[in-house]
Amino acid sequence: MNKVGEKIKKNKKNDNIKIIRIAGVTFNNDDGTSRQKILAKCLANGKTKAKLIKYNFDGEKAIRVITEYGTIGNIPREEIQNVLSKVDMMEDINMDIKAFKDDNSKKTFYCDMIIKYAKSRREMKLKKIQDKSKSFTTEIIKECNDSDCNDVIDYCIKAKILNKNELYNGLSNQEIKDTYAKIYECNDYIFSCSIYNNEAKKHYEVFFKENDHEVYLGYIPIKHNKIVNDIINNKKIINGGIQLLGGRYKEYDYNEKMCKGIDEYTISIRIKYE
Repeated sequence: MNKVGEKIKKNKKNDNIKIIRIAGVTFNNDDGTSRQKILAKCLANGKTKAKLIKYNFDGEKAIRVITEYGTIGNIPREEIQNVLSKVDMMEDINMDIKAFKDDNSKKTFYCDMIIKYAKSRREMKLKKIQDKSKSFTTEIIKECNDSDCNDVIDYCIKAKILNKNELYNGLSNQEIKDTYAKIYECNDYIFSCSIYNNEAKKHYEVFFKENDHEVYLGYIPIKHNKIVNDIINNKKIINGGIQLLGGRYKEYDYNEKMCKGIDEYTISIRIKYE
């Protein structure tokens, strides 16, 4: 089960999530391509995104499920009206692809479509604004010690800015063991920050900043000065912050032992703006 599936499994009571088993995954497409091979390719390459395309089949409404490699099937007939009635509320669409073997060890792939809906039309409107926004991302020139980055995470945990579901991707030790993956303590979380123009050094400095706690991290490469200046002075910033990549991790080795370690941090900054 991929990470999308794992998160859904833990949150089955979420009313904003709809899980639909895709129909027709064992058929071939009209162009002769195998839907089973497309599913296998998606799974092998970690592809989880899909889109829905409405069309007419024998005079009735139907919905295809399409990946970047091709069509994998259809939304079942009994779910079509429900899906179409809330199209404007769809926030995200993902696939959870699995396989099973029959008595002859033949592998067959199947797929659950996981649709996430916005909680309200206002929330969806805000998301559409963000989707139309521009973004600026760059790795900053780090001038802090790795211990400073750990201090940032420790501070956020103690201040309850981060919760358990946001640490180690929300995976338990057993789930880390099952995936044999290296899972970092903090991976996708965006921390708040401040950006200051250091006129003497002619670069923009980046600080982690939350309440009265401030840590200098480094500066944005000078080649980006023009766009950073334009964003700060002329654009409406929607959201942004710094992302720490690396640091403390857990993984299981092939002797079934839990390993813990620390990798060197890199720090990126991401800003969305209009």
